[in-house]
This record gives sequence, C-alpha cells and structure tokens, in this order.
Amino acid sequence: MKMKNTFGAAVVAVSSTLLVGLSATAHADTPSFNFVQVDYIISGDADAGMFYGPGPLSKFEVSEGLGLKGAFEIGDLFFVSGETQDITYENSPFVQDFVVTDSTFVGGGAHFPVADMAELYAQVGLARATIANYAANGYGLKLGARVNVGIAEFGAWYQKSEAEFKPGSMTLDYDPEVMGLDVALTFAENAPQLVLGYTEATYELSASNLPSIDIDTDNFSIGVRKTF
Repeated sequence: MKMKNTFGAAVVAVSSTLLVGLSATAHADTPSFNFVQVDYIISGDADAGMFYGPGPLSKFEVSEGLGLKGAFEIGDLFFVSGETQDITYENSPFVQDFVVTDSTFVGGGAHFPVADMAELYAQVGLARATIANYAANGYGLKLGARVNVGIAEFGAWYQKSEAEFKPGSMTLDYDPEVMGLDVALTFAENAPQLVLGYTEATYELSASNLPSIDIDTDNFSIGVRKTF
C-alpha cells in the first residue's frame, strides 16, 4: 500500500529536517500550539475503485474543499485541538459528489520540546468520518513533529482512526489512515503564516467475514495560520 511507502519517506524527511534544525541557530522559537488555521484544498484526487471498479468511473478529482483546525495550550505540556475538513470529489460527466466528503478529529495531547526550535507531540481524540452519507464514529491517535528553521516551520504527522457505522443491520468498520506534511512560512513578525500542505489517506472499509476494501486520496492545500 502506498501509504506505508510514503510514510516511511516522511519519517526520513522529518528526521533530516530535525537534524538540520538542531544544527541551525539555537535562537529559533519552539512551534506554538496556540493557533487557528484555515485551509483551501487546491487540488487532489481519489481512487474509488472499491465502488466503481477499474476504469474512468473510479477516478475522481477535487472540485472544492475547505479545512479548519486549531489548538490551545494548557500549561507547558498539554494542549487541546480540533480539526474538520470537507472535500467534494467529482468525476464529471460520470459521477458527481464522491462519497468521502468530510472528517473531524477532536482531542487532546502533550507536546515535548526537542532543543529550542522543535516539538514532538502525541494526542488522542474522537474521530468522525463520512462515507456514502453514513457517519462513522470512533476514536483516533495522532503523532507528529514540528520544527522551526529560519522563516519556515516544517511539520509532519500521522493519524490512525477506528470507527464503525451501521448501514441497515450490518456493522461496518471504517478505519482512516492519514499522513500529512506541511510548511508554514512567516514573512513578517506577528503576521499570519502561509501554509502549504499535502495529505495522503487510505480509508479502509471492512466487515466480518468479508475482505477489506480501500479508498486512496491525495490532496494539496494552501492555508493561513495565525498563532497567539
């Protein structure tokens, strides 16, 4: 599965970034966990072969998408955060409005400084995702790293959720697995940051005595982050 290959590459990239950051100036600020961010999904695609089989019917592209996230620190170690994303995929003229449209994650966690300009963090929370107009509810775990290097703040994270829903009398497990990379650029002191992001996700759908099936998505975003 491409998620594992990309995540492995991401781990290497984050490790390299951390080493660069640790060898850079020690006067860089530790990334803040007090922020609000708005994202616009500028492009992306989804493979819905699980529903439509191989061929043009299974290939979708983003027509529009928005994301909102924020975090608030509690003391020097803990924080609470929330994020939601709503994306519409289209396959005109065949199929409109692909079934994977939104996801939400709300929880809390802890962040740990690495030297003076980097943070590692972990959090748990409640997860909600939609498929075929059914809402799947469950829980999730998120791990990540953030590092400041000059005017840029690099971030990488991995999130795994487990949820279930009941279309009729059957109970289905819906387990999204998402990896994200982003860079936030600061052009002036106290000004909002410009954030460029990439996410890759696999949505696994399974039930007892049935083989699991996957939906794969890739999305690119541009956003604005304001720290406090």
